[in-house]
Amino acid sequence: MTLFRGLADDLPLMTWLQEHIWPAEGRWVTEAFVADGTDLAIAEQLKGGITCFADMYFYPREACDRVHRSGIRAQIAVPLLDFPIPGARTPDEALHLAIELSG
Repeated sequence: MTLFRGLADDLPLMTWLQEHIWPAEGRWVTEAFVADGTDLAIAEQLKGGITCFADMYFYPREACDRVHRSGIRAQIAVPLLDFPIPGARTPDEALHLAIELSG
């Protein structure tokens, strides 16, 4: 979400999600978008002295790759939802990805 920072952030939660964030994610979120956002977030965190973070965004394999490249520590969670999300069409697909990444 680093690359969406400040996007309509002065609105009530559901308005923000339904009218701004979800449409923006549907239009812009790709593996490359997540990789770039994760790189930016890691750089900002390391600059601020943070050495470990938690992440639960789309395309967790990209986040894992960026964590390994940077050397920062992280806890990466795989989003598991009842509807298609970027990187997983079904909950079963997301669960299999989580198992794969944990091994």
